[in-house]
Amino acid sequence: MLPGIQSIDWIDIIILMSFLIPMGIIDFRSRKIPDIILFPGIAILFIRASIFKIEAVPLMLMAGSIAFAFLWLFYRFSQGKLGFGDVKLSFFIGASTGIIEWWIVLFIASLLAMGITLALVIAKKQGFKDAIPFAPFLFAGVAAVVALKCVILPFPTIQ
Repeated sequence: MLPGIQSIDWIDIIILMSFLIPMGIIDFRSRKIPDIILFPGIAILFIRASIFKIEAVPLMLMAGSIAFAFLWLFYRFSQGKLGFGDVKLSFFIGASTGIIEWWIVLFIASLLAMGITLALVIAKKQGFKDAIPFAPFLFAGVAAVVALKCVILPFPTIQ
């Protein structure tokens, strides 16, 4: 599993991406992250961890819970700008990648979302107060972290 180890487990990445890609597309089109895709992804992740690396499960639960709680605070106070689907998705991403990588995913996703929002505001396609789908940016953040972790930087992990 990704949390607590130095190398990338490609099966976990394939599992994560196979669920993130459709959720990102659906969120972009409808601004909804379907539970029918999200919850099976979480279940498969934890079933696989329970079978192949049981000692990683507590770290996965902790990372997912921290990610969930942090975005829940934004959800609670964002007045509808962040959807609850993004909060649930953050649990999946946090549990899959680990907490350090999740913070980097969130940072990259936020930068990308701000850049796109700024471009849309300048182009007069939307205002600063309009909501945008966040799952596609989370997906891009995960892809960037995986690429960085594989190619450029070995991120520290919690042991």
